[in-house]
Amino acid sequence: MIQKLYTIGLSLVVCLGLLVGMLPSQQALGGCEDPDTLTYAAMSQERAPVVAERIEPLLKYLEEVTGKKIEIYLTTSYAAQIEAMLGGFADIANFGPFAYVLATEKAPNIEAFATYAVKAMPEHFIPGGPAYKGILVSKKGAGFDTIESLEGKVCAFPDPGSTSGWLVPNVLFTKHQLDGESLKSYFGETVFTGSHDASLLAVLEGRVDAAFTWDSAPYRLWKRDETGKPADELNLLWESPMIPLDPYSYRSELCPELQKKIEKAFLTWHEQPQSKDFFEAIGGVKFVEMSDSDYDVIRELYEAKKKMKD
Repeated sequence: MIQKLYTIGLSLVVCLGLLVGMLPSQQALGGCEDPDTLTYAAMSQERAPVVAERIEPLLKYLEEVTGKKIEIYLTTSYAAQIEAMLGGFADIANFGPFAYVLATEKAPNIEAFATYAVKAMPEHFIPGGPAYKGILVSKKGAGFDTIESLEGKVCAFPDPGSTSGWLVPNVLFTKHQLDGESLKSYFGETVFTGSHDASLLAVLEGRVDAAFTWDSAPYRLWKRDETGKPADELNLLWESPMIPLDPYSYRSELCPELQKKIEKAFLTWHEQPQSKDFFEAIGGVKFVEMSDSDYDVIRELYEAKKKMKD
Protein backbone atom coordinates (compact mmCIF):
# COMPACT_ATOMS: atom_id res chain seq x y z
CA MET A 1 0.00 0.00 0.00
CA ILE A 2 1.38 3.41 -0.99
CA GLN A 3 1.87 5.69 1.98
CA LYS A 4 1.20 9.43 1.78
CA LEU A 5 3.40 11.98 3.51
CA TYR A 6 2.31 15.56 4.03
CA THR A 7 4.56 18.26 5.52
CA ILE A 8 4.18 21.96 6.12
CA GLY A 9 7.73 23.29 6.31
CA LEU A 10 11.31 22.98 5.18
CA SER A 11 12.61 22.27 8.69
CA LEU A 12 10.66 19.03 8.84
CA VAL A 13 12.01 18.00 5.44
CA VAL A 14 15.59 18.58 6.53
CA CYS A 15 15.07 16.66 9.78
CA LEU A 16 13.44 13.78 7.97
CA GLY A 17 16.28 13.73 5.46
CA LEU A 18 18.82 13.42 8.26
CA LEU A 19 16.82 10.67 9.96
CA VAL A 20 16.36 8.71 6.76
CA GLY A 21 20.10 8.89 6.16
CA MET A 22 20.61 6.96 9.39
CA LEU A 23 18.03 4.23 8.76
CA PRO A 24 19.30 0.70 8.07
CA SER A 25 17.12 0.42 4.95
CA GLN A 26 19.29 3.02 3.21
CA GLN A 27 22.08 0.59 2.43
CA ALA A 28 25.11 1.58 0.44
CA LEU A 29 25.81 -1.33 -1.91
CA GLY A 30 29.06 -1.06 -3.82
CA GLY A 31 29.01 2.72 -3.45
CA CYS A 32 25.32 3.11 -4.37
CA GLU A 33 21.99 3.00 -2.52
CA ASP A 34 19.32 0.32 -2.87
CA PRO A 35 16.63 1.29 -0.32
CA ASP A 36 13.60 -0.89 0.40
CA THR A 37 11.36 2.19 0.15
CA LEU A 38 11.43 4.99 -2.42
CA THR A 39 9.93 8.41 -1.71
CA TYR A 40 8.37 10.33 -4.59
CA ALA A 41 8.26 14.12 -4.04
CA ALA A 42 5.66 16.14 -5.94
CA MET A 43 4.99 19.86 -5.79
CA SER A 44 1.24 20.24 -5.34
CA GLN A 45 -0.63 23.31 -6.58
CA GLU A 46 -3.95 21.63 -5.77
CA ARG A 47 -5.38 20.01 -2.67
CA ALA A 48 -3.04 17.23 -1.58
CA PRO A 49 -5.66 14.42 -1.64
CA VAL A 50 -6.53 15.26 -5.27
CA VAL A 51 -2.91 15.09 -6.40
CA ALA A 52 -2.27 11.93 -4.38
CA GLU A 53 -5.24 10.21 -6.01
CA ARG A 54 -4.01 11.15 -9.48
CA ILE A 55 -0.46 9.96 -8.86
CA GLU A 56 -1.32 6.77 -6.99
CA PRO A 57 -1.91 4.52 -10.05
CA LEU A 58 1.48 5.53 -11.48
CA LEU A 59 3.23 4.85 -8.21
CA LYS A 60 1.52 1.49 -7.83
CA TYR A 61 2.96 0.60 -11.23
CA LEU A 62 6.33 1.91 -10.06
CA GLU A 63 6.09 -0.48 -7.12
CA GLU A 64 5.42 -3.39 -9.48
CA VAL A 65 8.38 -2.61 -11.74
CA THR A 66 10.93 -1.78 -9.06
CA GLY A 67 9.80 -4.21 -6.34
CA LYS A 68 10.06 -1.34 -3.85
CA LYS A 69 7.55 0.25 -1.51
CA ILE A 70 6.64 3.77 -2.57
CA GLU A 71 5.81 6.75 -0.37
CA ILE A 72 4.38 10.03 -1.64
CA TYR A 73 5.72 13.31 -0.30
CA LEU A 74 3.52 16.24 -1.36
CA THR A 75 4.62 19.82 -0.83
CA THR A 76 3.53 23.26 -1.99
CA SER A 77 7.15 24.36 -2.43
CA TYR A 78 9.81 23.51 -5.00
CA ALA A 79 12.32 24.54 -2.34
CA ALA A 80 11.04 21.76 -0.10
CA GLN A 81 11.42 19.28 -2.94
CA ILE A 82 15.01 20.37 -3.46
CA GLU A 83 15.82 20.05 0.23
CA ALA A 84 14.18 16.64 0.36
CA MET A 85 16.30 15.38 -2.54
CA LEU A 86 19.43 17.06 -1.23
CA GLY A 87 18.96 15.50 2.23
CA GLY A 88 18.30 12.02 0.85
CA PHE A 89 14.72 11.99 2.12
CA ALA A 90 13.17 11.92 -1.36
CA ASP A 91 14.48 9.71 -4.16
CA ILE A 92 12.33 10.78 -7.12
CA ALA A 93 10.75 14.16 -7.93
CA ASN A 94 9.09 16.04 -10.75
CA PHE A 95 10.25 19.66 -10.93
CA GLY A 96 9.38 22.56 -13.16
CA PRO A 97 12.17 23.21 -15.72
CA PHE A 98 13.44 26.33 -13.99
CA ALA A 99 13.10 24.72 -10.56
CA TYR A 100 15.16 21.78 -11.85
CA VAL A 101 17.93 24.12 -12.97
CA LEU A 102 17.92 25.76 -9.54
CA ALA A 103 17.89 22.32 -7.90
CA THR A 104 20.93 21.09 -9.79
CA GLU A 105 22.84 24.21 -8.76
CA LYS A 106 22.35 23.24 -5.12
CA ALA A 107 22.33 19.48 -5.58
CA PRO A 108 24.27 18.13 -8.59
CA ASN A 109 23.16 14.62 -7.55
CA ILE A 110 19.69 15.28 -8.99
CA GLU A 111 19.41 13.84 -12.52
CA ALA A 112 16.57 14.24 -15.02
CA PHE A 113 15.49 11.03 -16.73
CA ALA A 114 12.06 11.74 -18.29
CA THR A 115 9.32 14.23 -19.03
CA TYR A 116 5.93 13.95 -20.70
CA ALA A 117 5.24 14.51 -24.38
CA VAL A 118 2.36 16.36 -25.99
CA LYS A 119 0.57 15.56 -29.25
CA ALA A 120 2.14 16.88 -32.45
CA MET A 121 -0.02 19.16 -34.60
CA PRO A 122 2.28 20.47 -37.36
CA GLU A 123 -0.60 22.19 -39.15
CA HIS A 124 -0.82 24.38 -36.05
CA PHE A 125 2.96 24.89 -35.60
CA ILE A 126 3.00 22.51 -32.61
CA PRO A 127 5.88 20.04 -32.98
CA GLY A 128 4.74 17.89 -30.10
CA GLY A 129 7.06 15.88 -27.95
CA PRO A 130 8.55 16.82 -24.59
CA ALA A 131 8.61 20.58 -25.06
CA TYR A 132 7.20 23.67 -26.71
CA LYS A 133 8.79 26.34 -28.90
CA GLY A 134 8.88 30.10 -29.14
CA ILE A 135 8.00 31.25 -32.68
CA LEU A 136 8.12 34.33 -34.92
CA VAL A 137 5.20 34.77 -37.32
CA SER A 138 4.01 37.21 -39.98
CA LYS A 139 0.81 37.46 -42.01
CA LYS A 140 0.69 35.55 -45.26
CA GLY A 141 0.49 37.81 -48.30
CA ALA A 142 1.79 40.86 -46.43
CA GLY A 143 5.24 40.63 -48.03
CA PHE A 144 7.19 39.57 -44.95
CA ASP A 145 8.24 36.05 -45.81
CA THR A 146 11.74 36.02 -44.34
CA ILE A 147 13.50 37.30 -41.25
CA GLU A 148 15.55 39.64 -43.46
CA SER A 149 12.37 41.25 -44.82
CA LEU A 150 11.48 42.36 -41.29
CA GLU A 151 14.56 44.51 -40.75
CA GLY A 152 13.38 47.99 -39.81
CA LYS A 153 9.75 46.85 -39.50
CA VAL A 154 7.32 46.69 -36.57
CA CYS A 155 7.49 43.64 -34.31
CA ALA A 156 5.11 42.80 -31.46
CA PHE A 157 5.83 41.12 -28.13
CA PRO A 158 3.19 40.03 -25.61
CA ASP A 159 4.78 41.09 -22.34
CA PRO A 160 8.26 41.66 -20.88
CA GLY A 161 7.58 38.80 -18.47
CA SER A 162 6.93 36.26 -21.23
CA THR A 163 9.47 33.47 -21.75
CA SER A 164 8.59 32.57 -25.34
CA GLY A 165 7.48 36.07 -26.31
CA TRP A 166 10.29 38.17 -24.82
CA LEU A 167 13.05 36.29 -23.01
CA VAL A 168 13.56 33.69 -25.76
CA PRO A 169 13.71 36.31 -28.55
CA ASN A 170 16.12 38.47 -26.54
CA VAL A 171 18.42 35.56 -25.77
CA LEU A 172 18.14 32.94 -28.49
CA PHE A 173 16.84 34.84 -31.52
CA THR A 174 19.37 37.63 -31.16
CA LYS A 175 22.22 35.18 -30.63
CA HIS A 176 21.46 32.72 -33.42
CA GLN A 177 19.76 34.97 -36.01
CA LEU A 178 21.09 38.49 -35.46
CA ASP A 179 24.68 37.78 -34.39
CA GLY A 180 24.02 39.50 -31.10
CA GLU A 181 22.32 42.59 -32.48
CA SER A 182 19.51 43.74 -30.21
CA LEU A 183 15.85 43.43 -31.13
CA LYS A 184 15.33 47.17 -30.75
CA SER A 185 18.10 48.00 -33.20
CA TYR A 186 17.08 45.35 -35.76
CA PHE A 187 13.38 46.14 -35.86
CA GLY A 188 12.24 49.64 -36.64
CA GLU A 189 9.78 49.53 -33.76
CA THR A 190 9.03 47.07 -30.96
CA VAL A 191 5.71 47.12 -29.15
CA PHE A 192 4.16 45.25 -26.24
CA THR A 193 0.56 44.21 -26.83
CA GLY A 194 -0.23 42.74 -23.41
CA SER A 195 -0.91 39.16 -24.51
CA HIS A 196 -0.08 36.47 -27.06
CA ASP A 197 -3.59 36.72 -28.52
CA ALA A 198 -3.29 40.48 -28.94
CA SER A 199 0.05 40.11 -30.72
CA LEU A 200 -1.34 37.59 -33.18
CA LEU A 201 -4.45 39.65 -33.87
CA ALA A 202 -2.25 42.70 -34.46
CA VAL A 203 -0.34 40.72 -37.09
CA LEU A 204 -3.49 39.44 -38.78
CA GLU A 205 -5.08 42.90 -38.78
CA GLY A 206 -1.96 44.48 -40.27
CA ARG A 207 -1.21 46.73 -37.27
CA VAL A 208 2.25 45.15 -36.85
CA ASP A 209 4.42 43.27 -39.29
CA ALA A 210 5.43 40.28 -37.14
CA ALA A 211 5.14 38.91 -33.62
CA PHE A 212 6.93 36.59 -31.25
CA THR A 213 4.70 34.13 -29.40
CA TRP A 214 4.58 30.46 -28.38
CA ASP A 215 3.64 27.53 -30.59
CA SER A 216 0.17 26.86 -29.15
CA ALA A 217 -1.08 30.47 -29.26
CA PRO A 218 -2.25 30.44 -32.95
CA TYR A 219 -3.97 27.09 -32.41
CA ARG A 220 -5.92 28.38 -29.41
CA LEU A 221 -7.19 31.39 -31.36
CA TRP A 222 -8.30 29.08 -34.14
CA LYS A 223 -10.03 26.74 -31.69
CA ARG A 224 -12.04 29.71 -30.41
CA ASP A 225 -13.03 30.56 -34.00
CA GLU A 226 -11.27 33.93 -33.80
CA THR A 227 -8.95 33.24 -36.74
CA GLY A 228 -8.50 30.83 -39.61
CA LYS A 229 -6.22 27.81 -39.44
CA PRO A 230 -2.71 29.02 -38.47
CA ALA A 231 -0.90 27.44 -41.42
CA ASP A 232 -3.34 29.17 -43.82
CA GLU A 233 -2.93 32.66 -42.37
CA LEU A 234 0.56 32.87 -40.88
CA ASN A 235 4.16 32.46 -42.06
CA LEU A 236 6.33 30.61 -39.56
CA LEU A 237 9.62 32.52 -39.88
CA TRP A 238 11.55 31.23 -36.88
CA GLU A 239 11.18 28.75 -34.07
CA SER A 240 13.32 28.43 -30.99
CA PRO A 241 15.01 25.30 -29.80
CA MET A 242 12.67 23.10 -27.82
CA ILE A 243 11.95 24.48 -24.38
CA PRO A 244 11.62 21.32 -22.29
CA LEU A 245 8.67 20.42 -20.14
CA ASP A 246 8.81 19.35 -16.48
CA PRO A 247 11.68 16.94 -15.73
CA TYR A 248 11.17 13.81 -13.66
CA SER A 249 14.36 13.19 -11.73
CA TYR A 250 16.05 10.80 -9.32
CA ARG A 251 19.04 10.92 -7.01
CA SER A 252 22.27 9.75 -8.64
CA GLU A 253 23.19 7.80 -5.49
CA LEU A 254 20.57 5.17 -6.33
CA CYS A 255 22.08 2.01 -7.79
CA PRO A 256 22.17 1.92 -11.61
CA GLU A 257 19.95 -1.16 -11.77
CA LEU A 258 17.33 0.60 -9.66
CA GLN A 259 17.59 3.73 -11.80
CA LYS A 260 16.89 1.62 -14.89
CA LYS A 261 13.82 0.10 -13.27
CA ILE A 262 12.51 3.56 -12.36
CA GLU A 263 13.06 4.73 -15.93
CA LYS A 264 11.32 1.64 -17.29
CA ALA A 265 8.27 2.23 -15.11
CA PHE A 266 7.83 5.79 -16.35
CA LEU A 267 8.67 5.11 -19.99
CA THR A 268 6.21 2.20 -20.24
CA TRP A 269 3.44 3.82 -18.18
CA HIS A 270 1.48 4.85 -21.30
CA GLU A 271 1.14 1.17 -22.22
CA GLN A 272 -0.93 0.55 -19.10
CA PRO A 273 -4.73 1.05 -19.40
CA GLN A 274 -4.84 2.84 -16.05
CA SER A 275 -2.56 5.60 -17.39
CA LYS A 276 -5.29 7.26 -19.49
CA ASP A 277 -6.74 9.46 -16.73
CA PHE A 278 -3.27 10.44 -15.55
CA PHE A 279 -2.16 11.71 -18.96
CA GLU A 280 -5.46 13.45 -19.65
CA ALA A 281 -5.08 15.32 -16.38
CA ILE A 282 -1.62 16.65 -17.26
CA GLY A 283 -2.26 17.12 -20.98
CA GLY A 284 0.30 14.55 -22.11
CA VAL A 285 0.39 11.36 -24.14
CA LYS A 286 3.35 9.50 -22.64
CA PHE A 287 6.65 9.86 -20.82
CA VAL A 288 9.80 10.21 -22.90
CA GLU A 289 13.47 9.92 -22.01
CA MET A 290 15.31 13.11 -21.06
CA SER A 291 18.74 13.98 -19.69
CA ASP A 292 20.28 16.84 -17.78
CA SER A 293 21.70 18.42 -20.93
CA ASP A 294 18.19 18.80 -22.35
CA TYR A 295 17.72 21.60 -19.81
CA ASP A 296 20.80 23.58 -20.87
CA VAL A 297 18.48 25.88 -22.81
CA ILE A 298 16.83 26.81 -19.50
CA ARG A 299 20.26 27.46 -17.99
CA GLU A 300 21.10 29.71 -20.90
CA LEU A 301 17.87 31.63 -20.43
CA TYR A 302 18.48 31.83 -16.69
CA GLU A 303 21.95 33.28 -17.12
CA ALA A 304 20.64 35.78 -19.64
CA LYS A 305 17.80 36.72 -17.34
CA LYS A 306 20.24 37.46 -14.53
CA LYS A 307 22.22 39.73 -16.83
CA MET A 308 19.08 41.48 -18.04
CA LYS A 309 18.21 42.40 -14.46
CA ASP A 310 21.52 44.23 -13.97
